[in-house]
Amino acid sequence: MILVVLNLYKDTNPLTGAHRDINRKWRTSFLSTFGSNMIAVLNRCRKHAQDEYNYNVAFYWNEKPILDLCNTGVCSWQEFEDIFKPFLNATTEICEIKLAN
Repeated sequence: MILVVLNLYKDTNPLTGAHRDINRKWRTSFLSTFGSNMIAVLNRCRKHAQDEYNYNVAFYWNEKPILDLCNTGVCSWQEFEDIFKPFLNATTEICEIKLAN
């Protein structure tokens, strides 16, 4: 689900059974074979011998860099916040099964 939320590996043409595009981006055989993982790596970089720091975040899917996010896979801290801001108040209520008594 995280791939869909982040709009990663989205094909320009919708996937249909009428046409098979062997060069499509969305290929579960490559994206999620038996198990998958997403890693976000926080980097802290010192600014020119000062005590101030810049932060950036690099993303990896199954240990490969996700190049479609931000600047070839490395997001500034502000870009990182902008990506995930819509999910700050997200809940897991969609996962709950509510049975009527």
